[in-house]
Amino acid sequence: MHRSFSRGLLALALFSSSCAHEESPHAAQPASATSSAAPAAGESRDGTLVHLEGRHGTPGELLLEASYKSKREAGKISKTLSVDIEHAPPGVTHALSLDGFPLAKLLTSSKGKAEYELTAAGDDYFPEGFKEPEEGSLVKVGELAEIRLQTVHKLTDLEVAISGPGKLSGKVSYKVERIGDTTMTEFQVKVVQAAAKSVHPVRIDGVHVGDLSVDLAGKGKLVYSTLDGEPFPSGFQAPKAGSKIVVGTLYEGELHDNLAAPE
Repeated sequence: MHRSFSRGLLALALFSSSCAHEESPHAAQPASATSSAAPAAGESRDGTLVHLEGRHGTPGELLLEASYKSKREAGKISKTLSVDIEHAPPGVTHALSLDGFPLAKLLTSSKGKAEYELTAAGDDYFPEGFKEPEEGSLVKVGELAEIRLQTVHKLTDLEVAISGPGKLSGKVSYKVERIGDTTMTEFQVKVVQAAAKSVHPVRIDGVHVGDLSVDLAGKGKLVYSTLDGEPFPSGFQAPKAGSKIVVGTLYEGELHDNLAAPE
């Protein structure tokens, strides 16, 4: 009998890239887009194998997001299905299912939020009878909403990891993704274990694009998005592979293209 692992987390603040219906002005698309679909037979390179998402609602109002991702890291495959709910009626229980398979009962918090996650990795397995989602799979959240999962097409995926000095870690990323008719563009700088209560100017190729504020816990995040959160500043120029990133005195380095073929 397989052992299953699932957890429903309530009343958590969620960062989400929600649905919109406008093409991004920052979406500088390469000649060919890469889809997060299953790799060719025999391919064993680390990375995302399958990435499906679906959204329902409007930022600031009722919003539901569902995601399924299968990825390989260090030769080991992990698979995660997650559902996030925001701004729903509080204190209401909803039956969650995938393609008719019952998953859980979700109870929204006093703030109208709820989370669910089901993971298969290592010694944790999906429950018996569970069928992995695919393009077009239906996630149903009681009478609240129905969400169709669609493949996430990565148009741009630039990233660089921040590591050190000391315990400092984080990342800088610039992504353009398309789900169905919706295109999302996001630029993010995120750090942990940085000097508390500090502010660091962020520059891309010498141009100041914003400031990263670090809180008392040493955590900081600067996010621009076309779908949710703070909008891109006027005149923001989309970075490219090799663009130089400077985060105050914390970090200096270049963005790498995750979609480029390995050398």
